[in-house]
Amino acid sequence: MDTHGKTASGTADSNGAYALTLSYFSGPVLLTAIDPTGQHDPLVSVVSSAPEKGKSTTANITTLTTAISALLTSTGNALDLLTPATLAAAASPADVSKASSTLNAALADILKLNGLDPSSFNAVTTPFAANQSGADAVIESVQIIQNGAGAYLVSSGNASSGLQLSNATGGSAAPLVAPPAAANYLAFMQSLLQQCLAAPVATRASNAACTAAVDADYKQNGYPSVSGTPGSLANAATVGAAVGAPETLMFFKDSNGTQSALVRIPYATSDGSQNSLLTTVRQVANPISLPDGTKVSWTIYGNQRKYDASVESRITRRTFLDNEAGDIGHYDAGVTFNFNLAGPNATNVRSALVTGPGLPSTGIFLLTSTACGEQSLEIPGVAPTPLPPAPGPAGNVTTGSTTPLYRWSWQVFDPAQASAFSPPARYFWSTSQVDLTNVPFYATYTFTLFDAAGNMFDQFQATNPNPAVTANLGTQVEWHTATSTDLLAPGAPAIGQVTLTWKGNSYAPPLFGVGLYTQSNSAGVIGTASVTGAATSATLIAGNGATTCVNTTPQFLGLQPGTYRFTNLQGRNQHGVRFIDNLIFRNGSSAPNAS
Repeated sequence: MDTHGKTASGTADSNGAYALTLSYFSGPVLLTAIDPTGQHDPLVSVVSSAPEKGKSTTANITTLTTAISALLTSTGNALDLLTPATLAAAASPADVSKASSTLNAALADILKLNGLDPSSFNAVTTPFAANQSGADAVIESVQIIQNGAGAYLVSSGNASSGLQLSNATGGSAAPLVAPPAAANYLAFMQSLLQQCLAAPVATRASNAACTAAVDADYKQNGYPSVSGTPGSLANAATVGAAVGAPETLMFFKDSNGTQSALVRIPYATSDGSQNSLLTTVRQVANPISLPDGTKVSWTIYGNQRKYDASVESRITRRTFLDNEAGDIGHYDAGVTFNFNLAGPNATNVRSALVTGPGLPSTGIFLLTSTACGEQSLEIPGVAPTPLPPAPGPAGNVTTGSTTPLYRWSWQVFDPAQASAFSPPARYFWSTSQVDLTNVPFYATYTFTLFDAAGNMFDQFQATNPNPAVTANLGTQVEWHTATSTDLLAPGAPAIGQVTLTWKGNSYAPPLFGVGLYTQSNSAGVIGTASVTGAATSATLIAGNGATTCVNTTPQFLGLQPGTYRFTNLQGRNQHGVRFIDNLIFRNGSSAPNAS
């Protein structure tokens, strides 16, 4: 796109190479690349001036060029440049040159490590091959993290800090820490897992590729390997799955001093579903022989956690179609604490205290949920007593709550309504907005476990593999939009099955699940379905995920006075942050709060 809004499009080949013909384009020119699978965020590049007639130029579109583009904006969101007027004002040759110099200063050590000169390297125009060396190795060493409060270029060598991406950043920057392993340290893993997943599940335990990829001591969230593969891959749907290149989020050393890394390995199943394996790999002292005789020193090890527990970041867009007091459209963001009571070693667990960055100094208690069908710890709506430093809740204290989401940031759609919006006075809402400058990109949380008598009997830590996010991120991304407003019409009857439709957006995080939620003050029924990124409709059956026990065929509750309904679209971005879109109608002030 040029500054007059003129566009051209094309498709890259399997190696990422592309060619575009730009007829009568005026510089600067903005280039964007969209991953059709949705596994990666859109990439952006700015070319200061269009090539002269009859001539060509190299224009890379990578993480590095996206960082340069983000350095041209006040928000750190490179997609702001999609507006022609913004592109014209922000991307002069001098501006682009300054941004490039800032990037090179931050990448100085990583560039040198890969044989490149920081004083002359040009991320936009330097040709390179996708071979995990040179410029490609630099690209694989970093990632852009956007959290709503800003955007940062972060090295996997030290994920605790990064280069803030905005036009307020000066021309010099402290160098990012280079990773402790070469960019191709896991190059073998893609083909190895591909071979492993080609085998029937029942034969994987003895499959040479599977046993080479997965450590004999593998354990993830309390589960050992199943049939020779990580549990999430041990099902028939993964047979023949297409495996992508592993992506390293951060390197670290475990409690024994062993070099380890948190990685995400994308894969696509035969039905078109896009998935990823989030796990830990470790370096082993004794090299492993692959089926072809190659020696390697890394295996999939898992997080070694005893319990099925995890932490993830989440942002929700809540749009209200009703006019009840307090029902004001807003984004809220925070962190989710998952603990599966049906998982390994959880027999005696009745509650947990979670402490860590962004939470109250006393932490947050999770209690056993009494909601039918729930087998998890949830955050109660009312704070339990006594709070720390007293012992944990005693006497089998439980909650009817079904939310593990702690909300620490919010922002209304319309600034004019900001003073009219007050977060609900609930235990799972922070009493004030949290400053995320005090929350690291990959924050670690401590879970302290209590039994039915309130006695503490175990403790463990879990790292959030996603960046912490603020509600403002909701204004900086694109969203899919539900279109089945007929399901939210006042008086809509009870029904056992519905069709949910939505309008897709190629720039939005790809969807993986949708649902319809119906709730009164005494009952609730939901229906959910898994979807692929290309879908725009789904059939929802009441009772699939019902939150109440019924002895007859369940139906979605009719939207009568005292009841609410909302449609639910869920997706994840490249960094694993969950994006939830709720379109809501509350029928009357007596209906339960839907925030």
